[in-house]
Amino acid sequence: MGTTLRNNWKKSVFFSLVGGYGLNWYNKKLQDDAFMRDLAREALSYGSVTIKGVQTPAYNVTVILNPVASGGKGRKLYEQYCAPLLHLAGMKVSVIRTESEGQAKDIMEIMTDAEAVLVAGGDGTLMETVTGLLRRKDAETAVKVPIGVLPVGKTNT
Repeated sequence: MGTTLRNNWKKSVFFSLVGGYGLNWYNKKLQDDAFMRDLAREALSYGSVTIKGVQTPAYNVTVILNPVASGGKGRKLYEQYCAPLLHLAGMKVSVIRTESEGQAKDIMEIMTDAEAVLVAGGDGTLMETVTGLLRRKDAETAVKVPIGVLPVGKTNT
């Protein structure tokens, strides 16, 4: 065994490093999964509580999703991390996917029946959403709609 390691030391070092990286990656995945389980348990407890100012526990939330955020992974990140938590919290979620630049702004200018808006995207999607909200004719009442951020952008995930 010692002779084999001495004769093939480059391969031994390489595969040791690859094995260490794999173990580190797997440990990080286990930590992320445990964190998501904790968040899911917390969201489940919110599902039966009414939100201040809303009479029904089923809260209508509109999600403005930018599927090309984070290099095209925005939709996958939303479905993997955000959607299960919203479902467990007992919220009625309607998802609107943006297809072009500036579309979030247009959506917010005409949206009427949302009790809250969640923006799943990066900083550009959030900026468009707020701009569309402030350009509404009924901006005084529209600014009372809560806006949340689901950070699925490239630098904020």
